[in-house]
Amino acid sequence: MIPPPSYLEQCIAEQMRHELASTRLEVVLVPSPVEHWPTDRQRRVVCERNPAWYREFCRQYPSRRTRPRRRAKPATAIKRAHTLRALAEIQDGRVESEYGQRVYPFVIKAAKEYEATFARKRQPARKEHYDAHRNHHSPQQQ
Repeated sequence: MIPPPSYLEQCIAEQMRHELASTRLEVVLVPSPVEHWPTDRQRRVVCERNPAWYREFCRQYPSRRTRPRRRAKPATAIKRAHTLRALAEIQDGRVESEYGQRVYPFVIKAAKEYEATFARKRQPARKEHYDAHRNHHSPQQQ
Protein backbone atom coordinates (compact mmCIF):
# COMPACT_ATOMS: atom_id res chain seq x y z
CA MET A 1 0.00 0.00 0.00
CA ILE A 2 1.35 3.39 -0.99
CA PRO A 3 1.25 6.07 1.73
CA PRO A 4 -0.95 9.10 1.04
CA PRO A 5 0.78 11.90 -0.91
CA SER A 6 2.16 14.89 0.94
CA TYR A 7 0.74 18.36 0.43
CA LEU A 8 3.64 19.24 -1.90
CA GLU A 9 2.99 16.11 -3.98
CA GLN A 10 -0.70 17.00 -4.19
CA CYS A 11 0.21 20.49 -5.44
CA ILE A 12 2.68 19.03 -7.95
CA ALA A 13 0.00 16.61 -9.19
CA GLU A 14 -2.36 19.54 -9.70
CA GLN A 15 0.29 21.42 -11.67
CA MET A 16 1.07 18.32 -13.77
CA ARG A 17 -2.64 17.79 -14.46
CA HIS A 18 -3.05 21.37 -15.69
CA GLU A 19 0.11 21.06 -17.78
CA LEU A 20 -1.08 17.84 -19.41
CA ALA A 21 -4.59 19.18 -20.02
CA SER A 22 -3.32 22.37 -21.65
CA THR A 23 -0.55 20.93 -23.85
CA ARG A 24 -0.89 18.42 -26.61
CA LEU A 25 1.24 17.22 -29.48
CA GLU A 26 0.63 19.59 -32.39
CA VAL A 27 2.20 19.07 -35.80
CA VAL A 28 1.68 21.39 -38.77
CA LEU A 29 2.63 21.22 -42.42
CA VAL A 30 4.97 23.88 -43.81
CA PRO A 31 6.28 24.36 -47.35
CA SER A 32 9.58 22.64 -48.06
CA PRO A 33 12.77 24.71 -48.09
CA VAL A 34 13.76 26.66 -51.20
CA GLU A 35 16.43 24.13 -52.23
CA HIS A 36 13.68 21.54 -52.80
CA TRP A 37 11.49 23.72 -54.99
CA PRO A 38 9.60 23.54 -57.40
CA THR A 39 8.01 20.54 -55.70
CA ASP A 40 4.71 20.93 -53.91
CA ARG A 41 5.83 18.81 -51.00
CA GLN A 42 5.45 19.94 -47.42
CA ARG A 43 7.24 19.00 -44.22
CA ARG A 44 5.82 18.24 -40.82
CA VAL A 45 7.00 20.53 -38.03
CA VAL A 46 6.26 20.09 -34.33
CA CYS A 47 4.74 23.26 -32.85
CA GLU A 48 3.96 21.93 -29.39
CA ARG A 49 4.95 18.74 -27.56
CA ASN A 50 3.51 16.77 -24.70
CA PRO A 51 5.22 17.43 -21.35
CA ALA A 52 8.56 15.62 -21.00
CA TRP A 53 7.38 13.59 -17.99
CA TYR A 54 4.33 12.37 -19.97
CA ARG A 55 6.48 11.34 -22.94
CA GLU A 56 8.70 9.32 -20.57
CA PHE A 57 5.62 7.85 -18.88
CA CYS A 58 4.27 6.69 -22.28
CA ARG A 59 7.65 5.18 -23.22
CA GLN A 60 7.63 3.04 -20.07
CA TYR A 61 4.35 1.34 -20.98
CA PRO A 62 4.37 0.15 -24.61
CA SER A 63 1.19 -1.37 -26.01
CA ARG A 64 0.91 -5.06 -26.69
CA ARG A 65 -0.02 -4.49 -30.33
CA THR A 66 1.10 -7.37 -32.55
CA ARG A 67 0.44 -5.98 -36.01
CA PRO A 68 2.64 -3.16 -37.26
CA ARG A 69 1.49 0.45 -37.10
CA ARG A 70 1.25 2.66 -40.16
CA ARG A 71 2.77 5.63 -38.37
CA ALA A 72 6.12 5.85 -36.65
CA LYS A 73 4.71 7.33 -33.44
CA PRO A 74 5.30 5.18 -30.37
CA ALA A 75 2.66 2.65 -29.47
CA THR A 76 1.72 3.08 -25.83
CA ALA A 77 -0.80 1.56 -23.48
CA ILE A 78 -1.19 4.92 -21.69
CA LYS A 79 -4.36 6.95 -22.19
CA ARG A 80 -4.38 10.69 -21.57
CA ALA A 81 -7.85 10.71 -19.95
CA HIS A 82 -6.85 7.98 -17.49
CA THR A 83 -3.66 9.86 -16.64
CA LEU A 84 -5.63 13.07 -15.98
CA ARG A 85 -8.00 11.13 -13.72
CA ALA A 86 -5.06 9.59 -11.83
CA LEU A 87 -3.45 13.01 -11.30
CA ALA A 88 -6.77 14.34 -9.96
CA GLU A 89 -6.87 11.36 -7.59
CA ILE A 90 -3.36 12.16 -6.31
CA GLN A 91 -4.34 15.80 -5.99
CA ASP A 92 -7.22 14.67 -3.74
CA GLY A 93 -4.75 12.80 -1.51
CA ARG A 94 -5.28 9.25 -2.73
CA VAL A 95 -3.21 6.77 -4.75
CA GLU A 96 -5.59 3.87 -5.30
CA SER A 97 -6.03 3.22 -9.02
CA GLU A 98 -3.56 1.38 -11.23
CA TYR A 99 -2.88 4.57 -13.17
CA GLY A 100 -2.41 6.47 -9.93
CA GLN A 101 0.25 3.98 -8.85
CA ARG A 102 1.92 4.22 -12.27
CA VAL A 103 2.08 8.02 -12.42
CA TYR A 104 2.87 8.58 -8.72
CA PRO A 105 6.66 8.05 -9.15
CA PHE A 106 6.68 10.93 -11.66
CA VAL A 107 4.93 13.14 -9.10
CA ILE A 108 7.47 12.16 -6.43
CA LYS A 109 10.36 12.90 -8.83
CA ALA A 110 8.92 16.33 -9.70
CA ALA A 111 8.41 17.11 -5.98
CA LYS A 112 12.04 16.20 -5.22
CA GLU A 113 13.24 18.39 -8.10
CA TYR A 114 11.10 21.23 -6.77
CA GLU A 115 12.53 20.82 -3.27
CA ALA A 116 16.08 20.72 -4.62
CA THR A 117 15.50 23.87 -6.66
CA PHE A 118 13.47 26.05 -4.32
CA ALA A 119 13.94 24.82 -0.77
CA ARG A 120 16.46 26.81 1.21
CA LYS A 121 19.15 24.87 2.92
CA ARG A 122 19.09 25.60 6.61
CA GLN A 123 22.57 26.38 7.81
CA PRO A 124 23.48 28.13 11.01
CA ALA A 125 24.47 31.74 10.49
CA ARG A 126 28.18 32.36 10.54
CA LYS A 127 29.44 34.65 13.28
CA GLU A 128 31.10 36.97 10.74
CA HIS A 129 27.83 37.42 8.90
CA TYR A 130 25.96 38.13 12.13
CA ASP A 131 28.56 40.67 13.31
CA ALA A 132 28.66 42.45 9.96
CA HIS A 133 24.90 42.68 9.88
CA ARG A 134 24.70 43.98 13.46
CA ASN A 135 27.42 46.61 12.92
CA HIS A 136 25.87 47.79 9.68
CA HIS A 137 22.48 48.54 11.25
CA SER A 138 23.61 49.94 14.61
CA PRO A 139 23.60 53.71 15.04
CA GLN A 140 27.00 55.24 14.68
CA GLN A 141 28.48 56.77 17.79
CA GLN A 142 30.00 60.22 17.59
